[in-house]
Order: sequence, then structure tokens, then C-alpha cells
Amino acid sequence: MLVLYLFLRSIKATLLCLVPLLFSSSLTLGIMSWTGITFTMATMLVPILLLIVGSAYTIHIFSHFFEEYEEVGVNAAISKVARKNTYPILSAAATTAFGFLAQITSPLLPFRTFGLLSFIGVVVCALSSLILLPALIRLVYRKRPAHHKVQQKRGRGVWLRVESSLSNHHGKALLFISLALVALILPLSYSNLEKGTNILAFFSKSSVLVQDTESYNQRMQGSSSLSVMLKPSDSALHPQTLSTIERAIQELEKEPFVGSVQSILPFVKRMNQLLGPGDELPISPAREAEPVFDFFSDVPPDTTSWEPYEPQATQAGGQGRYEIPLDPERYGLEDENQLSSLIAQYLLLYSSSLDAFIDDPLEPEHLLITILLKGSDTQTLRHLSDLIPTLFPSSWTVEIGGGEAVSLALTDLVTKSQIISLFSSLIAVWLLVLLTFRSAKLATISMIPCLFALAAVFAAMAIFSIKLDIITSLLAALCIGVGIDYAIHLIAAFQRNDQDLATIMQTTGKAILANAASVALGFSGLLFSRFIPIANMGLLFSIAMISASLSALLILGAIKVHYSSLITRRNP
Repeated sequence: MLVLYLFLRSIKATLLCLVPLLFSSSLTLGIMSWTGITFTMATMLVPILLLIVGSAYTIHIFSHFFEEYEEVGVNAAISKVARKNTYPILSAAATTAFGFLAQITSPLLPFRTFGLLSFIGVVVCALSSLILLPALIRLVYRKRPAHHKVQQKRGRGVWLRVESSLSNHHGKALLFISLALVALILPLSYSNLEKGTNILAFFSKSSVLVQDTESYNQRMQGSSSLSVMLKPSDSALHPQTLSTIERAIQELEKEPFVGSVQSILPFVKRMNQLLGPGDELPISPAREAEPVFDFFSDVPPDTTSWEPYEPQATQAGGQGRYEIPLDPERYGLEDENQLSSLIAQYLLLYSSSLDAFIDDPLEPEHLLITILLKGSDTQTLRHLSDLIPTLFPSSWTVEIGGGEAVSLALTDLVTKSQIISLFSSLIAVWLLVLLTFRSAKLATISMIPCLFALAAVFAAMAIFSIKLDIITSLLAALCIGVGIDYAIHLIAAFQRNDQDLATIMQTTGKAILANAASVALGFSGLLFSRFIPIANMGLLFSIAMISASLSALLILGAIKVHYSSLITRRNP
């Protein structure tokens, strides 16, 4: 707001600039409340987006209004401003809005919601800037500000000298070098981006949550978990099935970031230790029918003593091995199928205590193992997701789930959504500019600020190790929206045959610079946030605004000076 005031030199104009922004933001938030849309990390960016795009519309209107107002008065000035700005603002709003609407191709619902709300907000903001703002200007401004013309002329020197020098004397070199750098930096920076959505990384390392989690990971078995559901080709309680799971768990526990693996095996081994035979007294299979005891006959005298049976009972009941039963002969059984029945009988003693590991206490089809992790970064999760299926036979069904699996799946969807939304937005914007200007050359030239903003943001993310997550992935749409808005305003101004570059920079150019400076300065305050995504958003927003505005003013200005035939409108 301070930068707006320094540019407009009027408190009234600064406050009026905020009216369309507040109107469109309030309407968008009202739609969210009415339809029950959740206020997520994606949808919270919509008011910020409207602040960026909407302030550009209002600044352009006031920039041209003050130029005309000093000469012809309020009524004529409003009429001339409407004729000059209606087409560029509607064109910029249409391309920006449909660029955001292209987010509906994203596989993520929050991104589709963000695109739809941004589309509505940008349209409302543009219409209110063209309809509501001129009406308010007519009510507020009645006298000409005598000091404003002096202020405008006083500010002509520095920016014009810098821009004219670069565009006129170094324009060709600037144009080719910058385009070559963008062609090199954009793919390299994007390919080197770190991808991942680690919620814990959203908080600063000094926060209590992060410190407690790190302490828990160091002293305990881990705070994160990964669940693996298994459907063996054979019986779930078959000894060989359990033995395969045991070998897989041993391999998993060798990984440094695995705290422990929880499964049904400790229950089976413990029951076998308590109820299985001891090493000295193996149970032999019965060769004949079991003897029939006559409980109504006289009890023999020698059966009243239990001493001969006590050692045998102790050995048979308390000295079994802590292992999975694998040898049928040791347990007095004929084959492994009977061992499966024995294991099932073991598990019946636990009853419902094993619901977290098997789906049925008698004849389970699925088993679950839970891996406790001491870290949940994307590289760790992806390594485990690739390793786990290789530990089991190919005939088994292995499904990985749980909270950390959701995080990994979200990372993959964010990456996929980024690529889809980026190309769909660029294509949609290019087609709309093509329809607007009826020129493929102008549609291609208008993409230059978008590409510069994208390259700057991706390079900054790679340099500062900012991951591509659910928030930063939306910055591509912002870069396209801001870049195309600046490009359309400049190209529309270039096509006015009665204006040279110096005049354009005093109206449209200054408006673009004021918009970029005000938004970048405002978002730079977010750098002091303790919530990492907010701080990253402030940094990347500021970089996007600065790079989009400077590339529009310098690169398109150089094209205007040295390759004017690419921009000049053909006479019918």
C-alpha cells in the first residue's frame, strides 16, 4: 500500500484501488463459504492472487486517468481511459482467468478448486475495475490536482534513462542473451528441483514439534509409519509364508532409517515358546487310536501320585523354542498343513488382539506388517516403496499404504499435476492471446514474461533447496497469470501508433513497475514467518513479480525498438 501511495501520490486513489480487490476477494470467500469449500493451503492463495492481478488493473486505470485528468477534466478523462483500457484489461483478464481455469485438468481436487475460484475472482476483479472503479472516481474526483503534473514530470528522468539506454543501445544483445539464458535455465532448474511434501519440514527446526519428533526418532523406534498388506498365494498361516515374511522383515530392519517392523510373527513365536515341545521331549505322532479312559472304574493305587508327570508337563509346556513351527515331526504332526492348523490354534488364544495384523482369526487371507520409520523424507519413502515388493514372491499381492504412503503418492500427484497444469495453462493462454490479437507472433512474444518468471522461480527453488510441494507447485500458474497480464498491457500500448516507447513507459510501464514493486515489497514481509511454506511463498512471489515485470519492460521494450514489425499492428 505504501508503494501504491508513492506511485499515485494520493490517499484517495490508493484507497480506491483497494475497492475492486476487496470486492472480488469478498465475493470469492463468500462463494467458498456458501458452497462449503474447505480453506486449504491451495485455496488460501486465491485472495493473494486477486491482490496481485487486481492491483495491476486499478493501477493501469489510475495511471492513464491522471495523464488525461490534468488536461481535459474528469468526464472526458474517464471516457478516454475507458476507451484505452477496456480492451487491454478484458484481454488480460480473459487470458489470466482461462490460464487459471486450465488447473481443472489437474488430478488433485484442491488444484482444480483453486483454478475455478481464481477464474471467478479474476473475472469479477476485472469487471469491477472497469465498472465500479470509474464510478467511484467520478464521485471522488471533482477538482484537478495541481501538484500531480509536476510530480509526474519530476519522475521522468531515472527510469527513462535506464530503460532507453538498455533498449536502444543494448537491446539486441540483451534480447538474445536473456532468451538464451532462459532456454538454458528453465529446463535445468526444473529437472534439479527437489520434490516432496514433508509436513514436518513446514515448521522451523527451532519449533517444539520438530525437536520433540527428532528426539522421539532418536530414542524410540520412530514417529512415522508405513503399512504393507500382504495376500500370499498360499495360506496366510502356512509356515513357509510366515518364514518368507520373517526373512523380509530381517532385510527391512537392516535399513538405517527403519526403527522396527511390527507383525504377527512375535505372537506366533511366543505361543510356540509357551505351548510347544521342549528340546528334550519331542512329541511323537500317535500310531494307534487314543486309549479310552473309564472314569467310573476304580482308580489304580499308583495313579494317585502326580510326581512322574510334573517334569514332563513343565518341559512340554514351558520350554518350547521361540520360532515359527517349521518341522512337522518335531510337533508330532504329519505335514505343514497340520502346522498351519497348529498356528491357527495358537492365534485363537489371542482372540481379537490380532485385528491389527490379520483379517480373520481362523482363516486369514491378508496379513499386515507395519514399518516404523525414523525419517519420512521422499527419498526414504521411495527407496522403501521400491524395496518392499522385491522381498516377496511375485505371486503375492503387496499393497503399501498408511500416512507416509499418502505423502509419497501426494508428491507424485503434485509432480504430475505441475507438468499437466503448466502445459495446459501455457497452451490455453497462447490460444487466447492468438484469438485476442489475431497474430501467432504476438501470442508467442506474450509468453516471454511468463517464461522468465518461471525460470526465475525454478532457479530460486533449486538454489535455496525449496521443494516442489502442494503450495510451490501453484506458483507456475501465478507466473503465467502475472506474466501474460504485463505482456498484454504492453503489447496493447505498443500498438497505439501515436505513442513512442518513452510515453508508454511513463504510463503503462510505470503502472507495471508500481504493481510489481508494491506486491513484491508486501510479500517480502512474509520472509519473517516461522511457518516455512509462508516464508518460501513470500520469497518466490517477490521473485516472480520482479522477473515478470523486468522481462516485460526490458525484453518487450527491446523488441519494440529493434523489431517493431513483430509488434506493430497491420493496417487493414
